[in-house]
Amino acid sequence: MDESYELLLGDLYERAVFDGNFVPALGRFRSMIACADAAITVAVGDGEFHLTATHEVLAEDFSAAYIGYYHAIDPKNRFLGRDAGKLFNDAAHFDEAFVSRDAFYQEFTIPNGMRHTLDMNIGAALGQDVYFAAMRTARQGPFDRRSEELFQLVSRHVARAVAMRRRIERTQAISAHAAAALDRLGFGIAVLDRRGRVLVRNAFAARLCDGTEGPAWGSDLRAGMAGRILRPLINTVLAGHGAKVASVPREGGGCWAVWIAALPPWNGLAIDAPGGAIVLIGAPQVRRSPKAEDLMILYGLTHSEAELARALVGGATLKEIAGVRHVKLSTVRTQLLSLLGKTGFNRQAQLTRALGCLPGMWLDER
Repeated sequence: MDESYELLLGDLYERAVFDGNFVPALGRFRSMIACADAAITVAVGDGEFHLTATHEVLAEDFSAAYIGYYHAIDPKNRFLGRDAGKLFNDAAHFDEAFVSRDAFYQEFTIPNGMRHTLDMNIGAALGQDVYFAAMRTARQGPFDRRSEELFQLVSRHVARAVAMRRRIERTQAISAHAAAALDRLGFGIAVLDRRGRVLVRNAFAARLCDGTEGPAWGSDLRAGMAGRILRPLINTVLAGHGAKVASVPREGGGCWAVWIAALPPWNGLAIDAPGGAIVLIGAPQVRRSPKAEDLMILYGLTHSEAELARALVGGATLKEIAGVRHVKLSTVRTQLLSLLGKTGFNRQAQLTRALGCLPGMWLDER
């Protein structure tokens, strides 16, 4: 049993937790406890369940039939209820007389080759109903005290593995939503693990690595011309020697500006390899302006004042703006005074620096 038990723990804490595949662990447990099948049933909503079983004896439609109808008339429900940690052994509650007249046993359990059950609600750590069960045929006979002890021992590990897997799934879901939000940014962002491998990248960074922006980057941040520049800097940051900045030549002239900074060891972006680094990639030559609609909301500007602010952030002079608008320079200066008054700045330079730092400028509107 000792070797089988260690192998079972490996199946739970490696394959089940990280891959979400509980079937190997259930199959091994089925052999250890000498039962026909073992299953984990998770309540995912009112009257909705997800069931995982070994399915080596039971019919293909066992899960669908139980979830769709028979769970509602399962007589052990009144003994289990929501009492997490309470072990149910049908041998202590249902004799042959009861079984002979019970619809659940006569229509579902026995036709599927089952007769005896050990069951427990192990979902206390998740705040929801999660049932762990082992089932035997009539020929195998009821579960004895030794079987109950083994079941209770293994159930603690199953409960822990289910809870760990759920946390990983939630973290992965959050990461997926975060990655989708990062795709809206007009600059590149990538998260690296402690080996320098790219774990998460937004659409901007993906366009670089996939060759849309030319061959400089190659397949990832360590390949091509960019990789020759960035690889030693990434290694230096991962070794704990502070943030680094680099300039990567850009096809057609100019360069990409790249910042690399370490992530703390407890960050949740790399589940299997905490720590790592974050890389930011921008194009210094690209001048951006905030949206006129945003400036009107933030500062109460008129549309004309907002467009003046956008032009100033874009590098235009007051004389150039007056020429484009076909108005006198004095008119533009008067509007600038109104703009400064509404935004709270004293000088034009302060205004353009502040508006140039607004985070919304870096949202990719494509």
